[in-house]
Amino acid sequence: MIPRKVKEAVNVLKILNEKFKEEDLKKQPLLEDAAESPIYLQLMLKKIPPPQLLRMIRVPLPHSLVPEISEVCLITGDLDKRNHKAEIEPTVLHYKDLLKKHSVTKVSQVIPLRQLRTEYKTFESKRQLAAAYDVFLVDKKLAGVMAKILGKPFLQSRKFPIQIDMRRPNLKDQIDKALCEAELSLTCRGNSYALKVARLSMEDEDIIENIRTCIEVLENKLPGKKENILSLYLKTAKSKAIPIYVSLDILDDILIKKPRKNDKYKLDELSTIDNAEVKVFRDGRVILRKMKESSRCENKNIN
Repeated sequence: MIPRKVKEAVNVLKILNEKFKEEDLKKQPLLEDAAESPIYLQLMLKKIPPPQLLRMIRVPLPHSLVPEISEVCLITGDLDKRNHKAEIEPTVLHYKDLLKKHSVTKVSQVIPLRQLRTEYKTFESKRQLAAAYDVFLVDKKLAGVMAKILGKPFLQSRKFPIQIDMRRPNLKDQIDKALCEAELSLTCRGNSYALKVARLSMEDEDIIENIRTCIEVLENKLPGKKENILSLYLKTAKSKAIPIYVSLDILDDILIKKPRKNDKYKLDELSTIDNAEVKVFRDGRVILRKMKESSRCENKNIN
């Protein structure tokens, strides 16, 4: 189910963007070029998935969503986790050296967890941090606390950090892959969703290829698969949504399978918070869970 109107919709978005640029430049002559504006794929589902299917759907794309000249920030753990007054600089230097060792050149800033907690407490400071970088990456072991620490400014700006595993040897490959991924946060609270799939500055064929790849992946990963897709639209931040697909099928044919209980998640340690562990789901979600005193004692006795 690849819409035939993708190319026409992309052309319309680029024409609209030129008009928006002309209008903005009249009002603010020194305004930056809007050619890097993202293109979003909006989708409407026929049936809202059950809460058990809440997840993050990751879509590998053939062309990167991040321009060559971009600001990428990496959020890491702390070297000295127990000393809350420890200096931040040794941790920053440690991870910068690690990135250099793996020939990673796309990360422009490293922010340890302690610095994130102490220097970015207010809503305004978080908003400024979100605006300062194009993309955020985060060590996978910290994913369980990111939503609470970063909050609405990052969700509203669609810049929630992409998870990578800092312990793996292929760190460069992980970062390169993360910068070529689209993410759809399936909240199961409604039937309307959107994800960034391209940039207006990209070549038309690259944009179209990204969009088609994204649709093909979503057809297989969405609950109910392609039969559950009601409509698809393309838009930018300023434009109206342009329809590229609308389904006329009835709802009764849609089957949404719930996950088996033993397939939902596995427990893992969380080194950044004492007496805590995380549920690591198959789709990559990580949820923090405090351990009870009895459970800690049992674990100590076993060890």
